[in-house]
Amino acid sequence: MALIARRDLRSDRGWSRILPGPSPSRHPGLLSPRTIETGPAQERERSAPPGRGPRDLRLCGAREGVEPGWDDGRVRRWVLVFLSLGVAMRLLRYALNFPLWNDEGYLALNILERDFAGLCRPLDYGQVCPLLFLWAVKAASLALGFSEWSLRLVPALASIASLFAFRHVAGRLLRGSSLALAVAVLAIGYTPVRYAGEVKPYATDLLAALGLIALAVEWLRRPERAGPLWGLAALGPVAIGISNPSIFVAASVGLVLAVPVLKTRSRHNLAALAVFGLASCATFLGLLAWINGPQGDHVKGWMGLYWANAFPPRSPGALLGWLVAAHTSHMFAYPAGGDHGSSTLTTCLVLAAVVAYLRRGPGRVLALLLAPFALGLAAAAMGRYPYGGSARTMQYVAPSIILMAGLGAAALLARLPRPSWRERSPRWALLAMLIGGLGQMAWDLAYPCKDVFFLESRALARRFWAEESEGAEVACARTDLRLPLDPLRWEADRAVMYLCHQAIYSPRHAAGIRPRLDRVGAKHPLRVVVFNETPTEAAAVPRWLRAAGGRFQLRARREHRLDLEFRRGRRVSGDRYVVYDLVPSEAGPRPAPGPGSPEVGTVATTDVSRGGETADRPIRGAGGDVEDD
Repeated sequence: MALIARRDLRSDRGWSRILPGPSPSRHPGLLSPRTIETGPAQERERSAPPGRGPRDLRLCGAREGVEPGWDDGRVRRWVLVFLSLGVAMRLLRYALNFPLWNDEGYLALNILERDFAGLCRPLDYGQVCPLLFLWAVKAASLALGFSEWSLRLVPALASIASLFAFRHVAGRLLRGSSLALAVAVLAIGYTPVRYAGEVKPYATDLLAALGLIALAVEWLRRPERAGPLWGLAALGPVAIGISNPSIFVAASVGLVLAVPVLKTRSRHNLAALAVFGLASCATFLGLLAWINGPQGDHVKGWMGLYWANAFPPRSPGALLGWLVAAHTSHMFAYPAGGDHGSSTLTTCLVLAAVVAYLRRGPGRVLALLLAPFALGLAAAAMGRYPYGGSARTMQYVAPSIILMAGLGAAALLARLPRPSWRERSPRWALLAMLIGGLGQMAWDLAYPCKDVFFLESRALARRFWAEESEGAEVACARTDLRLPLDPLRWEADRAVMYLCHQAIYSPRHAAGIRPRLDRVGAKHPLRVVVFNETPTEAAAVPRWLRAAGGRFQLRARREHRLDLEFRRGRRVSGDRYVVYDLVPSEAGPRPAPGPGSPEVGTVATTDVSRGGETADRPIRGAGGDVEDD
């Protein structure tokens, strides 16, 4: 076992009297200008006295502290490759402008229909979202116009920023091949890339967690400086405001740093940590009382059913199986994985990293990485926040998982029997992830949507609003005329997507202009649109015509249909745009035809699913809602 030695490393004279074994001149990788490795138990607890430089908290895969062939230059090149790839994957996802899908549409419609104050109230459509995220996306949509681009701008920027924040944290905690492997996992990870292009707060969950961990690590490196703690005091309330689960990370940081801060006996450190704790607690409790609590109560009934499997069972036997399933499924799906234990490999890598930290330290870094799991599990036991049911709700532990997966992979590869295998195997793993990332980009280019139905639905909406708005005054029966349509049906996913598409692709709605009924004439008709009209709603427009006192008469009634009735063996509804062409009445007041009359009972249908054919066919009601996984 070596002894600690600090001296001028430009000369190796005298080392033979200090270190047993071969001369360092024959093994230049054994010693580094920064440190001399010690025994396993003390290897990373080394620290510089105050004022003499930062502590080195980094671990590598090899227990000896040396990985042949993985010098700093090679590691930097691989890290640069994957940072570039990660940015490219996220920008491509954003640039491809995937169509909105149901879960995005629910949140987007809340942002569309409410002002900043309105977003403080419980959200519609069963949504729960942090207030600062809602305000940030609302500000972007007001500045740039309501569109997929503006709605997804904040998540895209947060995801790209997370790459560089993670690179910084990983550089403080890892070295050698483990650093390159960890950055690669985040760069190509399916979940981080996906949520860079969706109107959901999961990308900001990851960024908030990384920001808090980064500042905590900076203080652990230089405990004589209070700057990182003051940074935590400023960031804590913002992180909690923009990311609901970041409270677990903030609380973990406070608990892990409390004892070492007290040991410093520095008034500046104590004051900064106290401000961080008080500000974070005050922000969390205030939001819980006025924003997050009412949001949660509003959806508590159905959300408890939806996330039932993400809360621990009470039976001890079932609890063990639940814990195994939770930690080998979606939560650990980095860079990929899923249900039924398909993320077991990542779990094994994390366990290998835990063993490495227990053997070589530093213990506080391990506590910092594991504490968010413990607090999240405690919250799940109290029924307050789901644990492990999905990768998206667990983004606050993604930094810990990915950092430890990188270290664990390097540690296991360093145990291979042949030196050539130990040197080359990290390269093979990195090349495999590079190919995987490029393949994911190719897949996105070939299949730019979550489901082809959403792509075709958006194409129909884009074409419909452009064509029907030409030479006519288009009015939505629900949003413009306020006709009494079934309110429950308008909370369903297809109606929500219709309203989002209307706000984006209808020229008049996008411009925020009210319909001009005074412009209606024989050559400029009024076109009233009813989406997915049911038989009970077919009389709504005729009743409105009668209430208008014969001012307008019905000239034609048409349908534009996206007929996708069977998907995955189930009957689902397509999209049906029913258009009533109205012109000023020439014969004076007269009752409008009823829904059973020949004029209304037969329609001209544009069937998008059959190449845009037009034919007369009877009116049909809508089927069931589109099912989404």
